[in-house]
Amino acid sequence: MNWSILISLINGLLIGFFAVNANESSVVTRKYSIYYESKKIGNLTAIKTTNGKNTSYKLESDVDINLVVNYKIIEKINEEFKDDKLHNSTHTRHINSELKADNKIVRNGAAYELSHGGKKGGTIKDWIKITALTIYFKEPLDSQMVYSQNHQQLVNMKKTETGKYTLHLPHNKKAYYQYVGGQLKILESETNFGKVKFVLD
Repeated sequence: MNWSILISLINGLLIGFFAVNANESSVVTRKYSIYYESKKIGNLTAIKTTNGKNTSYKLESDVDINLVVNYKIIEKINEEFKDDKLHNSTHTRHINSELKADNKIVRNGAAYELSHGGKKGGTIKDWIKITALTIYFKEPLDSQMVYSQNHQQLVNMKKTETGKYTLHLPHNKKAYYQYVGGQLKILESETNFGKVKFVLD
């Protein structure tokens, strides 16, 4: 038997196997119910799609809430990562069909360029690896700086105990994350009208 030919064939098969698997895509979906004062007011769906070195994240939430006036709030976020680094992100929020937020961040050369409502904003030089969307799928390690699409800035996330974290937001607001087995189970976020709770379905 010609062992060199056999080894070459095996190596060729292995290379082909890993090349195929490297390009296979996987999809992970997380669904959450949204509560305000113990009443369900909406739903949130977050989707992670991985294809080789490229990963995309998508979030959509739909909320109906009555605060003297009825509000229908639809929020969408789309992110594109390559080699675990954010390359671009878009974030929109409609309230009663009126566009209230239109945020974008795009990596351009040595820095990210931010815009809001079509107007240029600031820049961020360091690569972003963790965002308020990615932590729906992966528990942070200890304390981290997290990019907030809503606030268009990096915010501090601190570990308070095993599986529990506090995200420190602008205007003295906070969000509280609870993980079980590395999976986000409960998120409580302080808002202008009270605390909103997201519970994994």
